[in-house]
Amino acid sequence: MVTTRGGQGQAWVRAGLVLATVGTLLGAFAGTLRPAGAEGATPEARRAARRAAAVEAAREIRATHLFEGGRGMHALPGIPTLLRIGRGFAPGAIDAALTDDLGLVLDEHGVAGLHAVRAGTFEVPVFGCAACHTGRAAGRTIVGLGNKRIDVGAIGRVQLGLSASHCFAWPVLGRTDRRLVAQALDTARLLVDARWRTPTQGLVPDAMIRSWFYQVQGVEPPATGVGAVKVPHLWGYAAKRKVGLFCDGFADGGNGGWGAMVEATAGQTPQAIRAYQSRVERVEALFERLLPPRYPFPIDGPAAARGAHVFSATCAGCHGDYALDADGFPDFQPPLYVPHAQVRTDGERLGLVTPAFRELVRRSPLGDLARLTALQGGYFAPRLDGVWARFPYLHNAAVPSLAALLTPPGQRPRVWALDRAGEAGRFDARAVGLTLPPAGSAAEARLLHLAGRGARHVYDVRRPGHGNQGHDFGTDLPPAAKRDLIEYLKTL
Repeated sequence: MVTTRGGQGQAWVRAGLVLATVGTLLGAFAGTLRPAGAEGATPEARRAARRAAAVEAAREIRATHLFEGGRGMHALPGIPTLLRIGRGFAPGAIDAALTDDLGLVLDEHGVAGLHAVRAGTFEVPVFGCAACHTGRAAGRTIVGLGNKRIDVGAIGRVQLGLSASHCFAWPVLGRTDRRLVAQALDTARLLVDARWRTPTQGLVPDAMIRSWFYQVQGVEPPATGVGAVKVPHLWGYAAKRKVGLFCDGFADGGNGGWGAMVEATAGQTPQAIRAYQSRVERVEALFERLLPPRYPFPIDGPAAARGAHVFSATCAGCHGDYALDADGFPDFQPPLYVPHAQVRTDGERLGLVTPAFRELVRRSPLGDLARLTALQGGYFAPRLDGVWARFPYLHNAAVPSLAALLTPPGQRPRVWALDRAGEAGRFDARAVGLTLPPAGSAAEARLLHLAGRGARHVYDVRRPGHGNQGHDFGTDLPPAAKRDLIEYLKTL
């Protein structure tokens, strides 16, 4: 017979077994919800968590700016209110001005990287990372893609054009308001300064960042070029920063010290940059969570398989291989540094980093944060993850498509329009890049005429720093091999 006490004991044992079983099942289920990399997580859960982390990082990047203490990259106070009023009366005209004239990205979530921040009496339009590092490709908005049409020169010009309205209000502005107006106009004058004004949309002047190190030490910057470069993509940032930043790798990205240099050029103080360095490092940690965009259209599998062999024989020596990690995501690797004598692309950018400039960086108020590498005289061969979206190609955006890049330099397009460059109607899926007018056509002649008149929405390879020479690797492949190679590149 089972005594009452023994029966209670068996009941507790049975209850314990049931609870343990339920706990095991719940634990197994919970394991599928653990974040990527968690011990015991299933591959499916890790992949889902990694994708969710990338989506959340993109959202946070769009919401982030480094405007602090009433200083940093901003435009004239009051503009957010004027934009809201203007969109109420003529939304089409305002949106066209933002996208077509200024090159900002506007989608269902608003203007990427443009924030309305209360400072002083008025809302101040503040530019965040996403203004430059959110782009469009084939009609899709992609956070982490360089903005193909950002026009910092036009942004500066508009600021100066609006300055008259603030002059009328100057007597009634408070001290903070006046400082904000003065800072915005100082930045605008910097953006339109002929010494580092880019003549084309989609390019930003590295020389503007360089100028801060001269000006803060009372040295006149030399006229050694604009250093016009396209805005880089951000996925794979963790591996890239280990070997150097910018297209020529002169900056040490290991400690995040270069992340706020744009803010320094826009009036932020070195003391404030030091104080919020942890914020800069957090933003750069967000960059590291981004994933490259998948090619959105059908891919010819057999052609891509053949193209993988072409890539291995022709391109992998500089651009690396693209094995995936255990969860099927890109295994980002540091890019390879290639001497300029080997790649022979436009060399204007390389003239900015002189021994004198390096010494100014070391002696600057941020010299311990803005560290340098020993690299000089070359460019990185960038990793090609998500390369389908990164047109135009080369560091200066001088080649409009992958097909053009596989064409001998002397036969590459000389001129093309940047209008709606990221929209579906401008995407050439065969060439992987921008649609172009036929060579020798009236449309091409018109673009040449507009380029001669200085049109900023037209890319002209004859402009300083815009040369499309060099990188002639693969240009002698048979046409079928080029097509297969392009098909393979869509898979990266």
